[in-house]
Amino acid sequence: MSGSTTTWTDESIRRFTPHFIPATPLCRETAYAKLRAFVQAAVRTTQPQNKKCCALQLASFPGSGKTLLLQQLQNAERTSTVPFTFVSCASKPWTQVYKEILAGKAKAKLTDLELVTLTQAHIKRHKGIILLDEADTILKGHKGSETALHSLILWASQSKSQCGIIYLSNNMSLHASPALKVLQPHIDVLILPGYDKEERKAVLLQRCGSDTVFEPSALEYLAAQTHDMRRLLSIASDAMIAVRARCQDHPRPLVTVLDIRRQCVGTGDVQLRHLDTVLCAATMTMQLVLLGVLALDKAGSGGGVTRKEVTKWVMEVGLPRTHLGDVIGENEIAAGIASLLDVRMLTSSGGVLLLNFEAKVVMSAVRAAGEATRAGKADYRVFMAAPMLLP
Repeated sequence: MSGSTTTWTDESIRRFTPHFIPATPLCRETAYAKLRAFVQAAVRTTQPQNKKCCALQLASFPGSGKTLLLQQLQNAERTSTVPFTFVSCASKPWTQVYKEILAGKAKAKLTDLELVTLTQAHIKRHKGIILLDEADTILKGHKGSETALHSLILWASQSKSQCGIIYLSNNMSLHASPALKVLQPHIDVLILPGYDKEERKAVLLQRCGSDTVFEPSALEYLAAQTHDMRRLLSIASDAMIAVRARCQDHPRPLVTVLDIRRQCVGTGDVQLRHLDTVLCAATMTMQLVLLGVLALDKAGSGGGVTRKEVTKWVMEVGLPRTHLGDVIGENEIAAGIASLLDVRMLTSSGGVLLLNFEAKVVMSAVRAAGEATRAGKADYRVFMAAPMLLP
């Protein structure tokens, strides 16, 4: 262990926990500005119904800073006249989501119809912003295939409404789902790219504040482990807690590479954990494109593949063998490639698409996702075909 010393304390550890919300966003300034502009536009003088954008979908894979941005936005607007209602939709039925939107204004016992009527009236007269975290987990709503999210956006889109809805999704194409497609004129979409390594280092240093916490090599090693920022912060805080338990004296030693590595042991392969978070939001098109890159790159020299080659493979090999018919065309394939680049599953260099992870790790994640689907524990229809599509 290095003989370097530091001034970091328990307060330093707190800055790496989910409870700490930095006052200003870092590496997300453009997205933050768009969110604030949406808030001001949504609650100002009403617009004609067919022109009003009343909802904003903030999408990316887990650990990309979506929830943090909402929390920073809410904190920054506390002094404004715009009220915010924050609702986490994770694992909640639509009835519970509606009750939390009403914020205690609902009676203890309501029929589904009464709850819908009350929520609709609230949305139509409410001047403010409703923030929905993990909105893609809301269960089915009150009318057949219509979801609760569809209803909320529909009510907010009425010409006299001054209610705006910002919802978070791990599914980059949720706005194009059958339930929401009809409302696309009212929905703006903001997709966050994954943090690159330099951005991850900047975020870690922001959490350190004025303290020196990591040895330089440890900071580099930590930032290279995963694109999932939430996971990185967890590894960092666990390493700091372990150092604190081992070294009670002050000043405490700097966190080393070995300290970081110890926190990764027993939690599974970090790259595979990140791939799992990306794949959970993968559409069928993204799955096909990824299989195409794997198949073509594995068959070649490992130097990547072109967009044209991937498109041809999807159209001539992937689609026929997965029996998806004409559901996916060239425009959808181009969008799938863009989404995989956004979440940094792929990188592009000189017109060539390259895997951002070791091929064997991606293969392991894809095959595991396919097996989980066969067991009824997941929904990766395309990945089920991986054994016959990959050489």
